[in-house]
Amino acid sequence: MKRIALSLMTIAVVATMAASATNAYFSDTKIVANNTFSTGTVTLGEVYNMPINISGLYPGAEKSSDLVAVNYTGSLKGDLYFGFKEVPGHANFTNYIKFQVEVLDSNGNHVDWVYPTWQEALYPYTDWTKAASGLNQNDWARYKVYVQMGTDTPNSLQGKTAYADIVFYAIQEGATPTGDPSSL
Repeated sequence: MKRIALSLMTIAVVATMAASATNAYFSDTKIVANNTFSTGTVTLGEVYNMPINISGLYPGAEKSSDLVAVNYTGSLKGDLYFGFKEVPGHANFTNYIKFQVEVLDSNGNHVDWVYPTWQEALYPYTDWTKAASGLNQNDWARYKVYVQMGTDTPNSLQGKTAYADIVFYAIQEGATPTGDPSSL
């Protein structure tokens, strides 16, 4: 019985070797080194005609800024948002002013409105406002800002100056900004 088992094992080993020898294939391998993978960028460049300086406001007054421009320098398509951040230690006009933002072309002509109607100044402190979509590298976004002081502005604000930081936020096209302007 042992001989039969040993004979069967020998036959199996020889059969396996014979099968392997008949299934031989030619092959080759090539390694391509130094492949690179890099990320695109979402960046802002120059800001033109900033900071905004609007003076001589009084109850019922409407004034505007000069042309304001922001250069988008990212390599990916981007969207541009803005918001306000309070500068502590100065007068606060947020309850007494409204504003509009006009979109301009490269010649300073009207294209559209970011805000087509007067907006309460409090809003951009708590949320981002989309100002441009689908910006390409080296695009400029151009705006004019209009400010209206309410007729209910108290006399105690006479001769005072309010400061606000304008925060521009660029993000990859189609993404939604997180946080709020005041948290930066």
